Amino acid sequence: MSLTIGPGPFSTSSRGVLSSGELPRGAAYAEPYPRRVRALLEGRVLLDTDQAWMVHGPGFGAELWFPRDEVDASGLASTALTEFEQDGDPVSRALAGFVKLDFKTADRWFVEDEPVYAEASAKEKEKGVAIEDVVGTFRRVTTVPFSTNTGSGRSKGNAVLADDEAHLAAYGVLYIANPDLVERFRADAAR
Repeated sequence: MSLTIGPGPFSTSSRGVLSSGELPRGAAYAEPYPRRVRALLEGRVLLDTDQAWMVHGPGFGAELWFPRDEVDASGLASTALTEFEQDGDPVSRALAGFVKLDFKTADRWFVEDEPVYAEASAKEKEKGVAIEDVVGTFRRVTTVPFSTNTGSGRSKGNAVLADDEAHLAAYGVLYIANPDLVERFRADAAR
């Protein structure tokens, strides 16, 4: 996110609010999240909203907060929801009546109609997760520029960019091993 241009917190066209002081967790910036978000648990809809807000701050990264009346918490543990702490700050005023749904409470999450998380089966957990399977998930849930470094070659990096899974493909290790990487890419000599 740029701080001074576009929708950044210090720009003239900012969509969000910036805390004016110290929140209980430190300074924060919050903005409307312009996408539909759904969370399901065993097929039951826990959340379905297009009114979420994304909160950015030190020590906790970006978090999605949801209108309390759009979350079905019946039968959930009391720890599944967190109320946004109120202290009169602009961010806490904007998020009055909002809650955070613990991510692991749901077994499926969607942004728009794209699945961004599904609880893995025991077999999938044993196998592990490949970074390529995660890249698209992160790209769909963020509104800021996103880069990836999957240890990929030119064709894989180009595919990630072409599929809009990232804005930038980095080639750290490949570049260190091949200082002439740019020239090799131009000559189509890279792996």
